[in-house]
Amino acid sequence: MALPKDLLDQAERLLSHEQKRPRQARLRRAVSTAYYALFHLLDSAANRRMAPRSPKNLDLQMQRAFDPGAMKDVCKSFAGGTLPPMVQHLQTGQIEPEQRLIARTFVDLQGKRHAADYDLVVTLTKQEVADDINKVKEAFAAWRVIGKSPNANVMLTALALPRMGRWRERG
Repeated sequence: MALPKDLLDQAERLLSHEQKRPRQARLRRAVSTAYYALFHLLDSAANRRMAPRSPKNLDLQMQRAFDPGAMKDVCKSFAGGTLPPMVQHLQTGQIEPEQRLIARTFVDLQGKRHAADYDLVVTLTKQEVADDINKVKEAFAAWRVIGKSPNANVMLTALALPRMGRWRERG
């Protein structure tokens, strides 16, 4: 979990570097970095559980296969409690509050990352960015609670293999 934690620490350093009036570039990078901390927390956890270590670097190649858009769709399902029947039977009981929190944070931060990286009309405040970083910290804490549970495995599998559960709506 070194990279995800390092990214979260970096987001905090970006935010705290300029005490009075941080530049927009620094605030934007902090939001983007916080999002990627959560992204890599989830993709590296899935990778550790699913990818073989041999041949060398096969696991790293698998990690590159994660699709942020598909992950967002999966997270919307978990956040809203609308898992398809073919996946619901794998989930032990209801979707846990920690799963919902992680999923909501992923969806929210992905949207904010996109705005921070591409929408130059948006002006970020230090407080908004601090709140976003705190949400990611809460998601990390939630992952520490459920990360080794069978339900976490269901979530990670859904994130890694979104088409398996027919997550995307068909038009």
